[in-house]
This record gives sequence, C-alpha cells and structure tokens, in this order.
Amino acid sequence: LGHKHDLSAGLVIGGKDASEEAERIGGMNLLVCTPGRLLQHIDQAVAFDCLSLQVLVLDEADRLLDLGFQRTMEAIVQALPKQRQTLLFSATQTRKVKDLARLSLRDPQYVAVHEHAKKATPTRLVHHYMVVNLQQKLDVLWGFLRSHLQQKSLVFLSSCKQVTFVHAAFSAMQPGVPVLCLHGQQKQMKRLAMYTDFCQKKRAVLFATDIAARGLDFPAVNWVVQVDCPEDVPTYIHRTGRTARHTASGRALLMVLPSEQRMVQLLEDAKVPMQRLRPNQNKLHSLQPKLRSLLSQRTDIKYTAQRALVAYVRSVKLQANKDIFDVRALPLQEFAESVGLPEPPRVRNLNKSGEHKNWAAADANGDRGEDESGGVEGGGAERDGSEGSGGELVDDDDEDDAIVFKPREKKKSSRNKLTRLLDRHTAERHATKASPAPQRRAARGAEVEPVLGGDGSDDGEILQLKRRIESNSDAGESAGGGPAAEAAPRSKKIKIRKGGTVEGGSRIVFDDEGVPLADRYGESFADVVAEKEVDDAVAGREARVAAVREQLKANAARDRERERERVREKHLDHKRKRKLASGEQAAHTAGAA
Repeated sequence: LGHKHDLSAGLVIGGKDASEEAERIGGMNLLVCTPGRLLQHIDQAVAFDCLSLQVLVLDEADRLLDLGFQRTMEAIVQALPKQRQTLLFSATQTRKVKDLARLSLRDPQYVAVHEHAKKATPTRLVHHYMVVNLQQKLDVLWGFLRSHLQQKSLVFLSSCKQVTFVHAAFSAMQPGVPVLCLHGQQKQMKRLAMYTDFCQKKRAVLFATDIAARGLDFPAVNWVVQVDCPEDVPTYIHRTGRTARHTASGRALLMVLPSEQRMVQLLEDAKVPMQRLRPNQNKLHSLQPKLRSLLSQRTDIKYTAQRALVAYVRSVKLQANKDIFDVRALPLQEFAESVGLPEPPRVRNLNKSGEHKNWAAADANGDRGEDESGGVEGGGAERDGSEGSGGELVDDDDEDDAIVFKPREKKKSSRNKLTRLLDRHTAERHATKASPAPQRRAARGAEVEPVLGGDGSDDGEILQLKRRIESNSDAGESAGGGPAAEAAPRSKKIKIRKGGTVEGGSRIVFDDEGVPLADRYGESFADVVAEKEVDDAVAGREARVAAVREQLKANAARDRERERERVREKHLDHKRKRKLASGEQAAHTAGAA
C-alpha cells in the first residue's frame, strides 16, 4: 500500500531485540506494537517521543480493555497527547462507560457493520454442534480428523497442557495429516514458525488455545473445531472467525457435554444459528487401547496426560458461568481411562467449603463417593504420589487455587524397613530416657527379641533372632529356666588420670621378655625402682664417662683402617675412569685419520 509514498512502518513485539527496536522506533510514521513492548519503549527509549501522535488504533479493543491489560493501557494513555483520534475495532465491541472513559474518549460514535443483520457471524459460515460425553471427545476428534484428511482444520482446546498432550499423542498415532500446535507457553519465534508453517500447508491440523482466536489471519481454513466449550458467546465468535474470512466459506463444530447444552441456547439468543450433528458410529473408534499402550511406552506423554487432565478440571472450575460449567458433573474416572490413565491424578481444592461431595451420578461403583472425608487437603502436607497414575499434580499457573480429587490418607509408617527400624529405635530411646535406671535395664533386656525381628513375619524388621545365648549364672535365669529377667548393669567407664594411673587400680611394668618385674625380682615395683636409683647414685658420672672413653679407644684403630680402605678404593676408581676415557679418545682420533 505504501510503495507510492515515503511513510515508514515498524513492528514492535516481544521476543525481539529491544535495543535494535529502540534505535529505529523514533523515525517511524506507522507503528504496530503490543501493549507491553510499547510501554517498555516509552519508559526506556530515549529517541522515542509520542507527543506528536495523531491517531491511536486499538484492535481487539474489548480484549485490550479488560483486566489483563488494564494497568498497561492506562500507563500508555497517560503518556499520549490529549488531542488525538482514537479508533476501536473488534468483532464484539465493548460499550462500557468505564472502559471508554479510561481512554479519555469524548462523544464516541458507535459504528456496527452488521448491526441489523439476522446473523452475528458471516453468512458463509455454517455452525454445527455435537453433544459428546467427556470420555468420548478424543474418539470423536480422531474420527473427525480421519474423515477430513484433505482439509485444513483448526482445533481449539482450553489450556496449553491439553494442546501439548493432544498434539503429542496424535503425532505418535499418526492420523494421516500433519499436526501442529500453538499455545502461549511457546517462545515468540516458535509461535511465528508454527503460524507460518500452518499458513503454507494446504492440509494440516493446528491444535491451539485462545491465543489463536484473535488477530491471526489463517488462509483457507475449512473447519474450526472447538473440543472444549468456550467461556462465553464472544469467545465462540472470535474462535469461529478464523474461517470464512473475506469471500471464503467455512464450517464450525462445537462439542458440548450434556451438562453444557445451555451454551447452545445462549448462542442462538446471540443470533448464531446452530445445527446439531450426531457422531457417525461407523467411523467412531475407541482410542483407549492405543493411548494406554502409548502411555506405557512414553513416560513423557503420560506425564503430559496427567497435567492435561488437571488443567482441564481447573479450567472448568474457574469458569464464571456455573450454570453451564459444573466441575462435579465431570466423570473424571472415565475421562482418565479414555486418555490412557488407570485413574485420574490427584488435584487440589475442589470446593472451598472443604466438603467432598458426591460426583456424577454415573459413578455407580462409588469410586469417587467412597471417601467422604476428603475436600481441601492441608496446605504443604507431603503426600506419597508414587502409586496409580502419578500421585498429586498441581497446575503450575496457580498452585494455591488447584483442585483435590479422590484424597488419600497419608500413611503413618514408611515403606522402607530400615527407616521403620530407625524410627522405632528412636521412639524407644526417647520413651525410656526419662525412666529410672533399673526400669531402663529391664526394658533393655526385654526388648532384645523384638528389636531383632519380632515374630519373624514378612513385614517385620530386617534382623531376625536366630539363637539366644543363655547366661551360665543361676541368678540370671528365672525359675522356669528362661532368660534372665534383668540384665546385668553396665559397668561404669574407667577414669584414667593424667599421669597414666587408674583410680582404684594397680600398675604393672614388664621387662623385654614380657615377664612382670614384680614376679622376676620377687618384690614390688617400687623396690625395683628404688634399687635402680641407688645403683646410679653409686656409679656416678665419672665412671660412666670413663667407660665410654675406653670403648672409643678400642674402636679407634679399626675405624682408621676402614677409612684408609675407603680412600684407596676411591683413588683406584678415578684411575680406571681416566684410563677408559683416554682409550676412547685415541680410538676416535685413529678413526678420524
């Protein structure tokens, strides 16, 4: 459109390099942006000045003015000039005075293209709905996709985790058509790649959340399938607006539960004509065996299935219209089995009152009504989730406002035998620590057999009692010849003094042959020590010095002869080395000549 003028245009969105955008944003005449990134540049970009703004356009205005973007939009409007033209565009335009006042609008004019039309949607768009049980949704979706392999379909689900699971499961089972996914937990570049890939394909299936319900132009979409019921009529209109665009035609299919049929009446009241379809039983096949086999082989898909079920229950619980969305009417056991799980995972906070009410009337076996003591579980309590389908799962988006299903009582004892043994010993030690010493000795003697294994059953302790050694003393046995009633008291620890003597003991000194000195001399150690001290005093220092001098004189001649021999050997060694070196030099000279 702008090849004949000099107007410049720029795109400012999240996921791109903000510094590069800040360098170029100041010279743009037309700027297309998201609220968050625009506010970032208003606060940080030095070269960006929006005081000369003339026209402000809000696409999908009803979405931008809700609570999700309220603070961002208010900050942006405060930074814009008062004198400007503001244009709001949306298929479901808002007329709330508060929303319009937030944008500082004066005397706004409402223009509706199809205000007096008989239908709220394009005439080339045909609407269908189908009443499907929760446990049959995936079967119906699989049969639908298998029947429309040559067409392009857009499938909406209520949460990112459901999109991830359905995409992974259907990709593994290969429906015969390329499958893609688009949701809010993907990075920006990943979303762009998925959008471009789906637009370029002539036949494909795109599983998406409401992130694809607004602002995206998918060319040549034949079907828009809503597996999960939308929250309200505007959401349905925006979802189905992805098909029958411009001059093209399209069809829409809505799957509702038996408890959600009131939504059909709301759509008809909003001038959306609905036609009911019934599943073709010839093309309806159960996916439960395939999914059960797939989840047993792929633990990553199994974990995704558990999180998807939790996310779906949470999305139903958080819906505002409780006349349509009733979380207690969901047959969760059958739904879990339909996706390949043996039982539904545990989820928190089903009702705020803390009472665990009965579930759907279809649960005749009482799987969910057998535990009437459930309800909201205590926050922060640890639970064992290694059984069944994976234990307790909590949605990452809002852990405090999750849901509880089929609560289990926490086991008081650990499954580990060694842990139970240690806990038992700790409890017994604390129990007997405050009791008197005789009672502790009696308890210690009586607990020998239970500690080593008890009755020897499979659930007993690790060590088993094999043989008991009886005491030889008569005092340690009872009248019937049994074990001693009381164990002998433990002797006190011996205290050793700093000098090596023991309080109340005796000291024995041994000679080199291992004979006690007291036995060798026939007298006490004190007498031996005293005799040695007397001998040393008599001999004196001079006698010892003289003896050492005589010994040195006797060894002097031998030492001198040994030194002479060493010097002689050293000289001979030097002569041999010089002779060998001179011979090698003469041989080298003769060879060179």
